Amino acid sequence: MRRPAIWIPMSIAAGLAFALVIARGFGMYPFRDVNIVYRQGGVPEFDIATAYLDKFDHHFAPNVPSSSFADISFAYLDAHMPGYIWNFNSSGLTLAGGRLDKLPDGRPVTFTFYKGEERSLLCVRYKVAEFVPPPGVVHEMDGHLFYRYHGYSICYSYSPVGDFVCVLISHQPVKQLLETVEYALE
Repeated sequence: MRRPAIWIPMSIAAGLAFALVIARGFGMYPFRDVNIVYRQGGVPEFDIATAYLDKFDHHFAPNVPSSSFADISFAYLDAHMPGYIWNFNSSGLTLAGGRLDKLPDGRPVTFTFYKGEERSLLCVRYKVAEFVPPPGVVHEMDGHLFYRYHGYSICYSYSPVGDFVCVLISHQPVKQLLETVEYALE
């Protein structure tokens, strides 16, 4: 152990491991997995969305070209996913980027993330076999169903073209999410 050929590489490896642990703690290096907590009697789709919003609030890294709405849209279309990208600029939320990924059950999913002052919003889109809206709707507007779910506000909608659902999720109050969606639809 006294030979430098042994302790120098071991010291470097220990230092790198320590730096990685510290970086993860500060959100500088993303965790690969998402910790999804399925609530008893809850809505699994909403539990998945809440877990991803919490992860992306700490660290979001696009994995598709994300310099414009068109870049993200084309990347999603190339992956045979819906290319519609919400524009929330009038609500003070700017596009942070997009991701193509897989849900825990293996289905393809898109994540489009928006950031604003002290708030964020995540759009999650994936295919469903059949559309069955969860109970507990607090407001409905033009086919968009609004929910309050364990401290999150959710807008849930369905597109019969391709059988895709869209889950918009945020920490903002339902009334503010409703206004954000209303502005984007105008």
